[in-house]
Amino acid sequence: MDGIASLISNKRRRLLLRYLVNNNGKGSLEEVISYICDNEGDPECKNRKSVYISLKQTHIPKLEKARLVIYDKRSNTLYLEESYKKDVKMYVEFVEGVDISWSKYYIGLAGVAMAGSVYLMDFWALTVSFLFLVSASLNIAKQRRVI
Repeated sequence: MDGIASLISNKRRRLLLRYLVNNNGKGSLEEVISYICDNEGDPECKNRKSVYISLKQTHIPKLEKARLVIYDKRSNTLYLEESYKKDVKMYVEFVEGVDISWSKYYIGLAGVAMAGSVYLMDFWALTVSFLFLVSASLNIAKQRRVI
């Protein structure tokens, strides 16, 4: 299980693992692709080909090499490796649920700093806090467009 954090740092791999955990450790490639499209805000699966290629060429091989997932090419079925089921399930249920992006963290921090700047009537601190807020907001907007 060494390096699981780096393996599940990618959103599509996390979604693939979450799907398998929520479906008794098994799922067809087509079901996983639909699930990923839906969770990426693409319910019509316009990016189906992109998801398919990234899974087949990158994500499934990495998860297979790490022995987290078994892919049966004949049936196009993915299986969550039994020996890691509990660990992956724990991550999906507990760790992922409390994760916060750095952009959201900085928005909150900038908001607190702006409130403190207003309270202290410090124009320069307010300006810097506002710039951090704008920067974090733009970063979140950019992330949403990419994902």
